[in-house]
Parts: sequence; structure tokens; C-alpha cells
Amino acid sequence: MGIALVILFIAILNYIFLTKAKILSRLTEIGAKKALGASNNIIRKQVLLESNMISALSLMPAAIIIITGIPFINSTLQKTVGEEVFGMWQTWGMLVAVTLLTGTLSGIFIGTNISRTSAVVLLTGKMQRQQKSHKLNHSFLSFHFAIFIILVVSVFTFKKQINYGLTNFKSIDPNNVLVCELNSPELQKQAQVIQNELEQNPNVISTAGSSFIPPFNAFLPIKLRTEEETVRFDGLIMGKGMIPLLGMEIIDGEAFGEFKQDGRTNIIINESTALEYDIKAGDLLNGFTVRGIVKDFNAHSLHSLIQPMVILQQHPEKMRLLAVKTNGKNDKSIIETIDRLVSQISPESVSEVTYLTDQINQFYEREQNQAKLITAFSLLSISLAIMGLFGVVLITISKRTKEIGIRKVNGARVTEVVEMLNKDFLTWVIIAVVIAVPAAWYAMHRWLENFAYQTSLSWWLFAIAGVLALAIALLTVSFQSYKAATRNPVDSLRYE
Repeated sequence: MGIALVILFIAILNYIFLTKAKILSRLTEIGAKKALGASNNIIRKQVLLESNMISALSLMPAAIIIITGIPFINSTLQKTVGEEVFGMWQTWGMLVAVTLLTGTLSGIFIGTNISRTSAVVLLTGKMQRQQKSHKLNHSFLSFHFAIFIILVVSVFTFKKQINYGLTNFKSIDPNNVLVCELNSPELQKQAQVIQNELEQNPNVISTAGSSFIPPFNAFLPIKLRTEEETVRFDGLIMGKGMIPLLGMEIIDGEAFGEFKQDGRTNIIINESTALEYDIKAGDLLNGFTVRGIVKDFNAHSLHSLIQPMVILQQHPEKMRLLAVKTNGKNDKSIIETIDRLVSQISPESVSEVTYLTDQINQFYEREQNQAKLITAFSLLSISLAIMGLFGVVLITISKRTKEIGIRKVNGARVTEVVEMLNKDFLTWVIIAVVIAVPAAWYAMHRWLENFAYQTSLSWWLFAIAGVLALAIALLTVSFQSYKAATRNPVDSLRYE
């Protein structure tokens, strides 16, 4: 909502700039009306009416964009908005209010400015000389590009952090791991049969069962009594073979072997637990034998710090999930085998096979949607920035038309005129870069605080955004500057 309001504010400013540029070509018309008796109030009403008409006409393309953009809105905001939204009075009330606000504010600003100018000044076409808004126009231009730079840096940072979260799990390898849900008692009891069958496939490296396969979003608290207090650990329940399947490293002791129902329960702890409580493999922890110590790994998303963890061994007939490590060459045949086995063992069950990496992607669904939304706003903001720049360029060139003609008569080349006009605008874009970089750094630094493990705010994020802004400004200004520079100097000298 905040970004939308800023975009609306920029749109209003752009309309003012473009209308001011257009008004400069209508000075004689307006001056003639004033000379023939039109009052200031009539001039204001004319400009206000024109402004509101243009604003109202903009509702048609806006409605088309909204209708075509509803699927995008639903996917990024996880809503179920349909075209029936146009049947709600709140929607039309908002559209009418925004339309009137945009048209009225623009019209009042421009109309008041024009109506106060005398007919003599308007008829001579020299109104621009009375204008003292050069710095104001360019400062708004800097504001436009600063918003664009901040949004671009935000998009790059979002995507860089998401990619970091997907590829930088510590001491665990989730790639090429298929996960099958054992969603019936029959499947859970026959888990070993399914594993044996799958391991006959030459594309299967290993299989293992579990109730939880890290990394996962949920937390399983396990309370154990130490010598001094009861401590709640981050917990996992894993079957034989899961630790090597996920590429986790045992730094002391060994991984789980065959499950024994002799009343003795072995556990595996992570490095953080061993260091905090000075425990080695073979020691007892609240009556549990520590079979091994695994190197610290990310059991959850990178939003969370690695916590002291206790891993219990899973009963082989109570596993809810089956993991299959493949070589990635023919996963389709493996999935078909799983489907066949599930239908044979439990005909009423539906085989659900996913990739572990897809599960990880869901950790960052919110951030991915934010990135998509801000990308859309970035494209909109640069479109508005270009339009605003276009308006300011037209105003500036109209003020310097005669100067350009004199320079050309005195031998100035087209490239020199273009360079002269570009230099001023690029200075203001550089000012926008100077303003936007610290603002973007602060905003992204605060956003990255949501993650326990963060990517760095690299300098190239800001460099790319700044170069993009400068390139877009250069192309936009150069286009108009070239047109002005190649104009017949005789026409330029007769402009006033």
C-alpha cells in the first residue's frame, strides 16, 4: 500500500510536468481568451476540466490492466480475487476518489499558475521566463529515480537472499532427493519392502525412512533432563540410513544402525549440544545413550539459527516419509516405480512424490512473492520516471530553444548541444543515486535481519541500479535533445 501511494504521487507529479510542457505550446490560445475577457476563474475551470477528463479516461486502460493482472495479484498475494470485485461499491468508490483526487490536484496546480499570468505575457509566449521552478522540477526528477533505484536494489537483494537460502544449507545436501508420503498403515508397515524394491533401480543411490526429513518448517521440541535442569532441544525422528543419505557428517561415534526393541534408546546429538553440555559419543544424556554426534546442519530454513538438537531413531514400521536419493538421470522411472508399489500395497492410497528442494522453496514463498510484486512496481516506477523525465526535458528545451538556435548559428555541433542538455539532467540523476544508495542499504539491511543467515549487500547491487538509472535517463534525454539539436536554427530563432 505504501509503494502504491508513492507511485500515485509520482503519477500526479508526472501529469503536472507533462501538462506544463504542453501548456507552453498553448500560451497564445490562453492569452487570447484572457484578452477577450475570460476571467481567471474560467481559465482555472478549463484546465481543471481537461485534467479530470484525462484522469477519467485513464480508468479504461487501468481497468484492462487490473483485469489481466488479477491472476498475478492472486498468486503473489495469495488471494482469490475475481472480476466480481468490479461489482463492489467499495471498488468504484476508491476508483472515483483516486480519479478525482489525481485530476483535481493536477488541474488546480496548473490552472492556478496559468490563470495568474497576464494576457500580455501569455500572448508573447514568454511565460517560461517567469518560471522559477527549475530546481523544483529537477528535484522531483531526482525523487523519481531515487524510488526506482531503491526498488531495483530491493529486487536484487530479495533474489540474492532467496538464492542464498536455497543453496547454502550447512552440512546437508537436499539435491536429487525424492520424498514419498507413506500415508496409510499398510504403506508404513511395508516401507522396507518398498525400499528394497527401489534399491534395485540402478538410478537409486540409497533410501531411508523417517517421520521428518530436514530441512522442514515445523519444530519438534524434545525435553530432556540434564544434571542441572530440564532443557528443551530442537528434535528430529529419523530412520536408519537417513543421515548418510542427506550427506550429514558424523564427527564422533556412528549413525543409527538396525532398530532394536530392547528398551534401550540411542540418540544422536548435534555439535551444538555436544559443545554446550560437554558430551561425547557413548555418554548418557538423561538415560539415553549418545550413539553419535553429527556436525551442525540447518534443520529448518535460514530464518532460524541452528539450535542444540537431539535426534531419536524412528521405528521402521511407523515412518511417515520415505526419502530416495537418486543420481538425477531418470527420476521419472523411479517415480513410476513408487506409484506402482503404492497402488499394489495400498490401492486406496494416492502416491504423493515431491522433491525435497521443492519443500525448501516453500520456505521462501513469501519472499519470492514480495520480489515479484516489487519487480512489477519497479517496472511501473521506471515507466513513470521516464514520463516525468520526458515532461521536464520538454519544459527545459522549450525554455532554451532560442539559446540552442544561437549556439548552432555560431557553429555549435549537434553533439555539443546534446552534451550540454544531457549534462544538467544526468547531474540530477547522480544526485538521485547519492540519495537512494544509503536509503536502499538501510531498508535492505533491516529486511535481512529477518534471516539468521544472510547474504551480503554487495556493492554491485547498488552499482547496477545506479547504472540502469543513468542509462535510462541518458537515452530518454538524448532522444529529445537530438531532436532539438537537429532543428533548423532559423525556426529556433523565430520561436519567440
